[in-house]
Amino acid sequence: MGAAAFGEKGRKMISTVFILELMTIGVIGVISSTFLIVLVVYDGLSKTEHPGSLHDPLPTNMWPDYATLPLSFGIFMAGYSGHAVFPSIYRDMAQPKEYTRVVDYTYLITFVLYMTMITTGYLMFGNDIMQEITRNLAVTEGYSVWLNHAAAYINLLMPIAKYGLMLNPIVVSGELWLQSKGGTEDDTLPSWIYAPVSFLGRIALSACILVISIAIPGFDRVIALLGALFSYGISVIFPLACYIKLYRKDLSFHALYANWALLLVSAVLAIIGTVWSFIPL
Repeated sequence: MGAAAFGEKGRKMISTVFILELMTIGVIGVISSTFLIVLVVYDGLSKTEHPGSLHDPLPTNMWPDYATLPLSFGIFMAGYSGHAVFPSIYRDMAQPKEYTRVVDYTYLITFVLYMTMITTGYLMFGNDIMQEITRNLAVTEGYSVWLNHAAAYINLLMPIAKYGLMLNPIVVSGELWLQSKGGTEDDTLPSWIYAPVSFLGRIALSACILVISIAIPGFDRVIALLGALFSYGISVIFPLACYIKLYRKDLSFHALYANWALLLVSAVLAIIGTVWSFIPL
């Protein structure tokens, strides 16, 4: 209906809202993230005096604030919480045999981009950096106005682009469960029941995300909680537990205990990060 009413743009918008099409919105997310980093670096190089200049950095601290340090456990992990979408990516790849290389290069590129943004932002604004660097860019004089507007719009595009990709595993799991409720192993729900229920379920999921974002607007707290409570479990603890369970007999003594050590450390960091996200500071 979106395509019939509004053409290709309508189809892509409907696909984003109802979590239907992943490739296009995924590409938009990658381009938006990369362009935002390039824009921040350019802004830092374009000014010669602080604040907001890479030529004249603001004072920084070598050591963190230990009272808020546990919040960073979840925030750091939130950037590497994409494990849930890996099956969907593997299924949609034209050459699945390249999957391992794709994941390795993806994490390498992601690490470089994250470190570039972190280092650049902290040098430009020091301890005055806000929750989103685009807010610093908006209130700091000396930058190109149209570039700052572009940064704000890009910051809006990125969650829209990642929204469908991150929620697709939830939708797929729910629809597979729904299809299995046909009464027998070989039977499935009739299409006249499955289609509207699936449609309403996608709307309900999007509505829940909207309500949560309005009810809990603190960006740093939300990301810290999601990273500590879910990302550690999905990205580290559960994969390590499965790996140890499946291959413990084939692992050397040092490899086995290295995996156990990483598992225990991750569990401790996850617990501390989760607790700290609820403590008012």
